[in-house]
Formats: sequence, structure tokens, C-alpha cells
Amino acid sequence: MKKLILLSITSLIGLSAIIYQFPLIGYLLLCFLILISLIISICTLIVFKVSKLRIKCLHYLLKNREVAEKTKYEIVKKIYAFLAQSLGGKKPKLYELQDALPKLPIPSLEQTCRKFLASVKPILNEEEYEKTEKSVHDFFKGPGPILQHALKQYAKTQPINWLEEWWERFVYLKWRNPTVGYISWYGTDRIEPLLRTNQIDRAVNVLRAVLMFKQLMDTQELEPIRAFGIPFCMWQYSRLFAINREPGLEEDKLRVYTNENPTWIVAIANNQMYRIDLYPDNRPLNRAELRTQFEFILNSSSSSSTNSTSTSTSTSSTSTSKDQHQYQQAIGSLTALERPTWAQLRQHLIELGNQHALDIVEKSLFVICLEDFCHEQSIENSSLQLFAGNIGNRWFDKSFNLVIFSNGRFGCNVEHTWADAPVMVHLFDYVFKIESSAEWPDDSSPIRTLPLPKQLIWKTDQKINDAVTNALTIHQKQLTQSIELKIINFNSFGKGFIKQCKMSPDGFVQMAIQLAYYNKHKKTVLTYESSHTRYFLHGRTETVRSASVQSRDWVLAMQDRMRPNKEKISLLKAAIQAHNNYMRESMSGNGIDRHLLGLKIIALASGQQMPDIFQDKAYNLEFTLSTSQTPAYRTNGGGFAPVAAGGYGVSYVVSEDYLIFHITSWRQHPETNAAEFAEILTEALLQMQSMCVASTAIRRTLSKGELTTE
Repeated sequence: MKKLILLSITSLIGLSAIIYQFPLIGYLLLCFLILISLIISICTLIVFKVSKLRIKCLHYLLKNREVAEKTKYEIVKKIYAFLAQSLGGKKPKLYELQDALPKLPIPSLEQTCRKFLASVKPILNEEEYEKTEKSVHDFFKGPGPILQHALKQYAKTQPINWLEEWWERFVYLKWRNPTVGYISWYGTDRIEPLLRTNQIDRAVNVLRAVLMFKQLMDTQELEPIRAFGIPFCMWQYSRLFAINREPGLEEDKLRVYTNENPTWIVAIANNQMYRIDLYPDNRPLNRAELRTQFEFILNSSSSSSTNSTSTSTSTSSTSTSKDQHQYQQAIGSLTALERPTWAQLRQHLIELGNQHALDIVEKSLFVICLEDFCHEQSIENSSLQLFAGNIGNRWFDKSFNLVIFSNGRFGCNVEHTWADAPVMVHLFDYVFKIESSAEWPDDSSPIRTLPLPKQLIWKTDQKINDAVTNALTIHQKQLTQSIELKIINFNSFGKGFIKQCKMSPDGFVQMAIQLAYYNKHKKTVLTYESSHTRYFLHGRTETVRSASVQSRDWVLAMQDRMRPNKEKISLLKAAIQAHNNYMRESMSGNGIDRHLLGLKIIALASGQQMPDIFQDKAYNLEFTLSTSQTPAYRTNGGGFAPVAAGGYGVSYVVSEDYLIFHITSWRQHPETNAAEFAEILTEALLQMQSMCVASTAIRRTLSKGELTTE
């Protein structure tokens, strides 16, 4: 610094002398130095400031995305996408574009009221609709504007997302029934044949690939997802690892432990839990070292289950030591119970001296479960195993449980509170990619002599033993026997054919579901399809109400064999277009269900009389059909339970040449049957295919082999 100051003073003295002796040359030299200084200043601004300026420009662009969406000129949309892509940078870091994302908007009250009435019109009879129409009109003219103003004022106090806290609390954390089978969902393995059919080898490969994905996240080398240049919110990724849903009597809490930087996972085999430290000596375990860890766990858990090593604190138990050992090792089964019951039992475990064991499980990165169940027995059975089976070999409060079957197949059980399905799908797709490409890091370093995995020993008493027994017998049986699951591998066509017909693949499948339901139950019902709102900061999902006046008109036309095929095609396209418009508006933050939820919560908080709209039958209708497209092309898909007791859960994968459906229903309901619905859905898809092929215009397109894009 001193040399720089001395050089500057010397330069100024020299420059003054030159100006004195040679004014013209001196002034030219001064101008040159000023120009150099300006260039240096601009470069400094670029290095230190342009990133913030670029993000601000991108934020302004994204905030006004609807202008580009609503224009009829394609060139405007292309220019918009180019600008968004350019401002986002070539290879942005994982969270680099977060500050550019706009906040979730609050739709206009008029729009929500209008769309709500339109969504229930095909479901209600004339008398019910007139009553609902009056309730909505009274709401719009009465308390609606007041609640809308209060909601907007509340939104101003929320620095990130006005819906975020309410959504997690009221939809997930206040849920008092078990999470497994209700809140959680499952995902299945890759479609392609396995490269490794040995359980331990597959566990090693999957775990190593997951840790590689985590490394990309930690270094932020994982790029944010972008669609047509528009970035998605990546905040949910920050909660992928080291998170746990802690039970409470009235409300659960989502505990995030990433700041504590845990470096271990918990492996469960034969209901026994082991801690695996992944980074001894600050270097990750290589595949050979991981294999040693898993071999020990399988051998230890198998032999220990036959030995009497119980540490039960009960002095009056009449159980044998072997039974007691089985009780203490199946503590994970308690996470499948009702939340208040599990909250009380968890507190009792702490009082018995199990805080350290709980910390190891709850603060771990995630849980990996080794099963003695064979995937090839039945894809439905293995999916049920992933969804709600073998509850003693799980910890359902964790963000996800990776389940490795005895033949090397694997899947997952995912707790839904922390994030939505695309995050886990992204992780799975990465794992499958690494497995297929064998892009493993260098494992040539010498194998270290490392400590073996540490088994978690639980201190139990009769109260805990009885609770585990109840969970493993009565609760497990009720859970698995209450859910009916049927999987369709539909190979007659996929999105390639649908696009050739110049229709939206997702809209086409949604209309097939509508047709199948009407064919079986002879009525139109409220239908939920999930859309994302990740164009906004901390955005999650919005509801697309797939049943519409247009879909009902088309479904009714399909019942009439005398209706011309051309008319049916026209009605189908109108129904798909209505669905696409609703989807687009929902993704833009202009859905109605989250808005109505916010208005209802504001009304509850006010302490005033609840507006009639929220007590009306239309608002309290259940989503009889709960549907979702799985954004994956490498897996066999996944599924979830129905929302309504008399409904269906329908998850589907839309691939180029095939469709996969996971259909669930509740066995105890007399009117629903997943297997029958699957059969009728297959017939509906084939019926739609025949209808399209019979169309002269579509047949001409098919013959040309033209493909359209959305």
C-alpha cells in the first residue's frame, strides 16, 4: 500500500512537470490516465456490482411474466425467454437466482369468485348451484373485500411468501392422524434392468450417488432448474437432508438440522438401527468401505435378533428376553402411529434416557432401510411395502427413507411436509444417471481400518413394549389391508401419439381419468391435480380443478354413440384447452384454492362470524379424484393415498411411448375399487385412441408423422 501511495505521488509530480514543460502532451497524458481510470472503475463495477444489477433486471423481467404469457405474438415470447436465459447466466449456482424470483401474488377477489363458481357448476345440481351462487355473491359484496384487504396487508408483513407458514401448518403439521399412508408418498425404482442385483452392492451404489448429489448441492454446482429461461425456486432442496418431523400433541414441528452439519446416516435392518459415519478423517467413505459397513449391519442385525440383549427397564414385564429385544429394536414402528400418541411415547422415551439415540436418528442426513422382501414377487406388493409396509424397519418422520430390497431393487418413502415430489424425482434421476454412466469418483485410495457402525440401543419399559406390539400387529395390519393399489403399464401409446393428435399429453390423460370415473360411477366429481408455483419465491403447489363444464360436456357426449366423432373430438379439444388454461393460471399464481384458504384463515383469525361461502356445500366438497403427474421418465412412478374416503388417488407418468398409472382406493369403502377403476381407465384410453384415429384430420396428421410441441 505504501509503495502504491508513493508511486501515485511520484506520478502526480511527474505529470505536473510534464504539463508545465509540455502542456499539450501533458493534458493528453492526463486524459489518457483518466480514461484508464474510468475503464478500471467500470471493470470493478462489473466484477462487484453487475451480478446484483443482473439479478435485479431478471427480477423485473420475471415479475412481469404475465405480459409475455398473454401476448399472441410468438416472437415476444421468444425474446422474453432469451432475455430470461441470458440474465440468468450460463451456469448459475444452485441458489444464485433466488433473489430474482418474485413473491407469490394474491389473485383478485373477482377472479377467484368467478373461477370457483365455474369449477363447481358441473358437480352441483341446479338447486345447490343457486345456493352457492348466492353465497359467493354475498361474499363478494360483503366480507370478501374486507378479508381481501386484510390478506394483502398480512402479505406485506411476510418477507418471503404469504402462504408458506400457513400451508405447512394447516395442511401438514396440524394433521393428527398417522403421516404414513396419508401424508407420505412412495417412489419406485428405475425401469431398466439392474446393473447390480446384490442388495449390498446396490445399497453402496445408491448411497454413493446420493452423496455425490449432496456434494453438488453443498458446493452449489447443481444448477437451478429453468423452463424456457425462467428459473424455478430451489429453496426446497435446502431441506432435502438432515430434517425431521417432530411429533406434537396438537401440532408437529419441522426440525432442520443442516446448520449442525451432521455427517452420518442411519441404516435399519431387521428393525435394528445403526449409525454410519460417512466422512471419517474428513474424507468420504469409498465404495469398498461402504460395502464393509453394510455387510457388518446385515450380519449383526441377523445374529442379534436371535440373541437376548434387551435393556428393558421394566421390572414387571413377563415378556421373554427375545421378545423384549424385538420390542426395543422396532422403535421406528412408533413413527407410524397417530401423531399425539407418538408425541407422548417419544417424550416417554426421552424420560427413559433415549435422547441421544433420538438425536442420532432425527439429526441424521436420511435413513436407509435394508429389506428381506423381494421386488419380483409383485410390483403392487413392493409398492405397498414402500408405502406402508414393514413399519418397524422405517423412521417415517425423516424427509425420506431409501428402501433397498433383497434383490437389489430400491424405492423410497417420503414425508411430504418439507417439499414436493419433483425434488426427490430429481435426486432419483441423478442416481439412475450415475449408475448407468458409472461416473464414480476415484476410489483407488487405500481402504482404511474404520470403526464399525454403532448400533442404537433403546431403553424400553412395558409401556413402550406394548405400544410397539400394537404398532407392529394391529396398526400395521389395518394400514396395509386398508389400501388397495393397482398399477397399469399402458403400452398402446404415450405422449408421442397424443402430440401427433395436437393435444396436450397431461390434458389428454386428465380427460381419460374423467371419462373412466363417469363410466364407472355415472357422475362428475371434484378433481384435484397438482401444479407447481415454483416460479415464485418459496412456491410450492396450487390446485388445478380438472373437472370442468367442458370436460363434463365431452364425457356426456362420449356416452352417446350417435354423436358424430368430429363433434366428440371438438369437445375433447375444448376440454383440454380449458384444462391447459387453468394449469397455466395456477402456475402463474392465479389459482383459487390457496387464495380461498388464505381468506378463510384471515376470517378465522378475525373472530367474526364465518362467511357463508366457507360453510357452503360447494366449498366443503372433498376431492374425490386426487391426481398428479410424476415428472420422471426413468422410474416406474410412485403413488399416494386417496384424499376422500370414497375416492381414488391417481399418480401417472407420461412417457414418449407408454403411460404408467398408480391407482389407490380404500378397501373399506363399498363404491371404490382400484383394480376395477384401472381396468375402466385402460378402456377409456383405448376408446380415446380409437376416436382420434377415426378422425380424418388427425389421421392425416398421423400419416405425415408430424409432431407438435406445447
